[in-house]
Formats: sequence, C-alpha cells, structure tokens
Amino acid sequence: MATTPPADPFIGEVLAGRYKITRKIGEGGMGAVYEAEHQLIGKRVAVKVLLDKFAGDKDVVARLQHEARIASSIGHPAIVDVTDFGKTPDGRSYAIMEYLEGEALSALIGREAPLPPERVLPIVKEIANALGAAHRKGIVHRDVKPENVFLVRDGQGPERVKVVDFGISKLVKSGDPAQQRLTQTGIVLGTPLYMSPEQARGEEQLDHRVDVYALGVILYEALTGEVPFRGSNYLGVISQVLTQDPVPPRVLRPELAITEALERVVLRALAKDRDVRYQTMSELETDIDRLAAGDQNVGLMPSGVPVLEAA
Repeated sequence: MATTPPADPFIGEVLAGRYKITRKIGEGGMGAVYEAEHQLIGKRVAVKVLLDKFAGDKDVVARLQHEARIASSIGHPAIVDVTDFGKTPDGRSYAIMEYLEGEALSALIGREAPLPPERVLPIVKEIANALGAAHRKGIVHRDVKPENVFLVRDGQGPERVKVVDFGISKLVKSGDPAQQRLTQTGIVLGTPLYMSPEQARGEEQLDHRVDVYALGVILYEALTGEVPFRGSNYLGVISQVLTQDPVPPRVLRPELAITEALERVVLRALAKDRDVRYQTMSELETDIDRLAAGDQNVGLMPSGVPVLEAA
C-alpha cells in the first residue's frame, strides 16, 4: 500500500505577518522556492527559503543576503526583483522576490532545441542587456546558464527575459574583505558547461567577460542543441574548456540555417582569450542588431580576421 508523503509544514505559514505560503514550486541544492500571497494587497510573490541543513551556515546565509542586495541594486526590468528578506520562525533565512509565470530557458532548450535564430537572438539580446546593466554597476553574475534565465509569458506581448540567481555574483569594485571571502569560497565557482577558461583555471581577477563567454555558450546551445564541450565528469569538461576549440556551429549542424556571420558572433563570444572576446555586452547587442538588419560583416575583430576559421 502506497504511503502518502508528509505534508509540507511550511504550507500555510505566514512570514513577517504578511506573506502566506500557498504551495511549493521547486527545490534546489541549497533552498526551496514557494509561492506566497501578500496578505494585505493580495499580490503573489515567490519565497526562496534555505533548506533546514543550511540554516546555521553563515556562508550560505550570506550568499542569500548577497543575492537579495545585488539583484535589488541593479534595477533592470530583465533582472528578477528581490523585495524583502527575513527569517522563518524556525530560523531559516528567506528572500521575497517577484513571482514569475513561465519557464526556464533550459526547459525550452531541452524541449525544442535547436531553435531558429529568429527565436534565439531576441532572447540573447535581452539577457545581454540585463547583464550589461549589472556590469555597468560593477557586478559580474559568474553563473550565467539557461537555468538562471526565466522566460516570462504573461499575455502582455512577446515573452520577456528575467535573469535570476545572483548568489555567487561578484561586486568587482568592492574592497570589502567579507564580500571577497563570500565570492571566492571554493575558488572555482559556477557551472562547468558554461564556465570561461579563466574561471575554470580558478583565476582571482575575473571580470565581466566571464558572463560574455557563458552567454556565448547559451547562444551555441540554443542554436545547435549541444553545448560546446561535454564530458563524463567535472574535470573532463574543464579540460576541454581549457584546451580545445568548440566545433563551429555550421560544422556541427550543417543542416541548420546558421549563417557564417552568426557563427562568427557565436565563436567570438566563446573566444578563450578574453581580450579577443566581445569586450562588453553592448558590443554583442550591437552585432545582434546588425544581424537582424541583414549585415553580414559582424563577429569580426577590428583587423577583420575571424576569431576561429571554420573547418
């Protein structure tokens, strides 16, 4: 006889006298996300709550607080808004953020990739615009991946992008030793499939170009249905990131409508040398706009030489 799983004791809880938890949305490695309703105004919100085992972990709590501060400080419509922070009655830290209706980009890629360029490029441009706003404030996300990009569908026109999870982001201009300890914990942070070579090497002086690389991986994956490097374990992926060039998209998927110009844009974003990569998200946005306008002279270095010759 099947047993009924125990009810989540958090359902029905009212946090800070305002936010009534109505259902569980999902759970990750460090926390769970719930839907809640603001009792005074009836607005739906999302509540990110640390798992019980991390309740007393100062580093994890600091990461959640850091995410709340960083996301709120950027103030960009394509970055999830975090509006409140507190502790549950049993001592677990939580953050209140806007409720998003839609799905993660990872779900779309997993279900439908390879996606046509006309579907992919507007999404990538919105992500670039959001991350560019963060970069101009000295904030580097450092864990850009499809799971951290949400596609909002609310009936108000085309789907909109929301970038989430600034938990391991780094405030480059900060001299606060506590902030540096938080962002350097574990030396190598991020997800290996989307990690730049300098990030994979564990370099301390990381800058906004690690996000450019990660967005290049997303662009490659959305267009081809494959990530540039895949291995059976963490070290196998890292080794390829450090030593191998990606297979050009038109070689990997010759049957797809990927132009030479679009391929150059992808490969420049994925350049192992960060000085060869797009230097800002604005540069990448500009080339996406030029592609949309039919300009084929994009993705070139100032010398006019492609980043990587197609095989």
